[in-house]
Amino acid sequence: MSVYKNAQIQFQNAVEKMHICKSAQNILLTHKKIIEVSLPVVLDSGKIEVFQAYRVQHNDARGPMK
Repeated sequence: MSVYKNAQIQFQNAVEKMHICKSAQNILLTHKKIIEVSLPVVLDSGKIEVFQAYRVQHNDARGPMK
């Protein structure tokens, strides 16, 4: 099972137990900003490998996002 699929299942279990309405679920599932970068890394062998890195920011209601 993928990490994303596992997170979806955990979210569904939590909202069912907490009786969160659909509109609040949509707010929780909607992101505010996605940052995507390419990250080059020099491996021990000297080879350069490029990895995709992601950061998703959902809500800044409690102040600046870290």
